[in-house]
Amino acid sequence: TNKSRAIFECRPATMRLPCCSCWCKEREARTEFCIGDEEDSDSEEGIQLSSTYSVQSEEELQHYYDGSPKTWQEQEWDYLFFTPDMLAPAHEDHLVAAGTSNEQLLPITGDRTPAASSSQDLLAKGTTCDLLPMASMDMTASLANVATSLPPATAPDGGALLTTYLPTLSVRQIRRAMRREPFWLCRYLCANQKAREMKKYKWKSGTKVKGTLIRGLRFIMPLPDELPASVAKVVQMPTESKVTSVVRLAGAGTDPQQDDVDDLADDEPVIMVQQTCTHDAPFGENFRVQDVMHFSEHPDGGVLLQRWVSVVWIEKLPMVVRAVGLPGIIESKSVEGSKKANEDLISYIKKA
Repeated sequence: TNKSRAIFECRPATMRLPCCSCWCKEREARTEFCIGDEEDSDSEEGIQLSSTYSVQSEEELQHYYDGSPKTWQEQEWDYLFFTPDMLAPAHEDHLVAAGTSNEQLLPITGDRTPAASSSQDLLAKGTTCDLLPMASMDMTASLANVATSLPPATAPDGGALLTTYLPTLSVRQIRRAMRREPFWLCRYLCANQKAREMKKYKWKSGTKVKGTLIRGLRFIMPLPDELPASVAKVVQMPTESKVTSVVRLAGAGTDPQQDDVDDLADDEPVIMVQQTCTHDAPFGENFRVQDVMHFSEHPDGGVLLQRWVSVVWIEKLPMVVRAVGLPGIIESKSVEGSKKANEDLISYIKKA
């Protein structure tokens, strides 16, 4: 037909439909189908359409109908076909659903892998979060600069906002939980904060503050819509926002590539400083929500967790929104949200 003729005419004039017996002979011709993105162009100049198409003889095609059917593993395949295993979802063996326990733990620098379970099986367990990519990415230069600018990993002055006693854990377990992949914070954000499109970046040595590690996360997260009427008249709250979160970790090793947590003394605390920017929230670029988690040995055994949550102002808000009390609302909502989610957050540290 004219339609099929038009499809075949897109082939080079020197190419004929290959059979499996001449697969190797057509290697050179196959390279014309492997043009990279950088060579792709919207221009039609230089594209020559063949005016003829040479059909293979009936004898050449007879091997496709050689009598008894064969399984796909027993058949020969040319480059115009895809075997069933090539058509299987390539990501299933490289994904894990956050919040599930069907995993095998690998070394500290590795990742977790699903234990004989597909992504559909993991989703069927009721998790509400996205599947997390197993491989972390290298931090971009801009993200690394943001993470490097984090304050030192030290306990702030003043009393902690939240204090929790964890009698069944040890500081050594906390160290490993902080370094194990996939990062527990990713799992918590996806499962409990409904984050999606999670991108996690590899640990990197904290060059500005020696003895620490830094890393970053990027994701999309829904935003609360409970605003006082006076504020709602001035600002408009989107339903969701792009979010960047950066972390500095102390007391859990210093080598991002090696398992060095056992070299630390048991009485050395683990401190994690996290700052989060909600880019699309009203004036979201003007502030960061900072969360400092301090894990130390408890005198009676176990671990004492102390948390300090605050808002770090990068730039003063305009007078019109200060007049309706938006700065105070941002600060109170941040503290309130941290208190409400404290137990869930701890549960994901325990699962790590």
